[in-house]
Amino acid sequence: MKNKPEGADFLPGLNFIIDRIEQRDAFVDVLEQMRSNMPFQHNLFEWYGAPGIGKTTLITLLQSECDKRNIPWALVNFDEEEKNAIDEYLNDPIKLIEKITQDLSKYNFDTEFLSNKIDSYHKEQLPPEGACLAYARMSERERGYSDSNPKWLIRMREVLEETKNVLFNSSKKDKSEQTAPFVLFIDGVDAVHELFTDWIEEFVVKPLVQSRHSVVVWTARNSRKWKRPEIRWDRKSEELRTFNEAEVRLQISKFPRFIGEENLAEQLFKNVYVMTGGHPYAGAVVINEIGAWDELSAEIVKKREQELLAGIYKTVIRNYALKGLSPEQMQALELCSMIRLIDTTTLQYVLQECSSTFSEENSWKRKDFDRLLFELRKTYLLRWGKSGWSIEPSLRYLMRSYYLTSGQELFRKVNEAALKVYQDWLSKYVDNRKLFIIEEIYHYVSLQQLNSSENIAKVINVLTERLMQYPSEVKQDPEVWRITLEQIEGDIEHDSEILRIIGEKDVQELISPLKDLLKKNKLMDEKIG
Repeated sequence: MKNKPEGADFLPGLNFIIDRIEQRDAFVDVLEQMRSNMPFQHNLFEWYGAPGIGKTTLITLLQSECDKRNIPWALVNFDEEEKNAIDEYLNDPIKLIEKITQDLSKYNFDTEFLSNKIDSYHKEQLPPEGACLAYARMSERERGYSDSNPKWLIRMREVLEETKNVLFNSSKKDKSEQTAPFVLFIDGVDAVHELFTDWIEEFVVKPLVQSRHSVVVWTARNSRKWKRPEIRWDRKSEELRTFNEAEVRLQISKFPRFIGEENLAEQLFKNVYVMTGGHPYAGAVVINEIGAWDELSAEIVKKREQELLAGIYKTVIRNYALKGLSPEQMQALELCSMIRLIDTTTLQYVLQECSSTFSEENSWKRKDFDRLLFELRKTYLLRWGKSGWSIEPSLRYLMRSYYLTSGQELFRKVNEAALKVYQDWLSKYVDNRKLFIIEEIYHYVSLQQLNSSENIAKVINVLTERLMQYPSEVKQDPEVWRITLEQIEGDIEHDSEILRIIGEKDVQELISPLKDLLKKNKLMDEKIG
């Protein structure tokens, strides 16, 4: 379990982990197959997902499975490292080997010869730019094994070779004649420079995976584009998902306060699910909070929803997911949580309209927003979808819910600013007209959440007007027009966010103009036929 981040109010323990059975079983299966010298398919497990999705907690669960079987393991958690320590790895990557092997003596591994090799390596002078950068700059010929290699590179390879000997030759057979594999857990690699990540891939992950006597568990916010094809063949990559309603119910029932109170857990799970969208860490925060209340019912939880969402925002978003970002990056992500698609134009307009930080008076120009978008992508909190960049969905759900309840004026301003962007684009001849119409509808629907007395009629009028304004060359071709209408209808009808906000009934009412136009188009087709 990682150390408690500064400012974090609560971090969930193993009692909050549920429904990672599939991942645990896949991991255990490989361990057992290795112990029995049986064939297996993957020995590199890559699990990725948003902050708080349960990556580190899953690692803790898998470590306990190793301990049950007396299987040696080591953990490298870069989230626990200070920035200067991570920078030092880039300069001297053998420090990582020292970290991996520092506790192997408890498994009776003989590391004396390895320690001597490391001492010899440290006596050599590293290149001024650091070992990782120097190695990256070498040609394939320069990297080849040769007496003319720099002394530091020769000694580095000797350390790496001896590390393999220690890990692979120290496997012992227990009384049942089973081989003990070695497991390496690598967590939080998003914080690491790409050059060092590449070094880890080549000199740590690749030999461990190819040995067929080791398992590597790699967790990050996003999936890695592995450069070595042999690694791509031996990996199982999977995104950890949020919990569904049944899993949230189980998450509640495992908390001490609710053990033996199944009826109460049954009453509350929907409230927790709606508040958190199934985000595991957010769910744990809410359950931990309400579990300490004297009086507890679904009505009380609903009444204190704003308070609970504020707690989620502080603990999960501000003090965890966005921790370590610059004030500009943090504010940009918070504001962008209320829009679905992020490009430089939308980013610039929304931020300049809704925050003085990004005003032209503070010298923010187009190039600065290009740079900011690039920086936001590097946080791995943005995801590329079929239509563009957006904030990772489970985090965006939490952030948007908070502003909808506790920052309504800002929620209004952001949605109105986004509307102006789409209205400007739709006033011109644009290729992405269908997409922009859907996003315009989404922001009108979002604004409707602030005024429950409004009905869907206003949004229907907006959609009808946009359809009337569609380019004539599309409308005059019955087949093209039919396909266009069907695509817009399908996109709105199956838009999960619009469905969640206004419900199935209003969605069907909203797409009624499309259905009417499709009927007219069909009648016209029949007449022509």
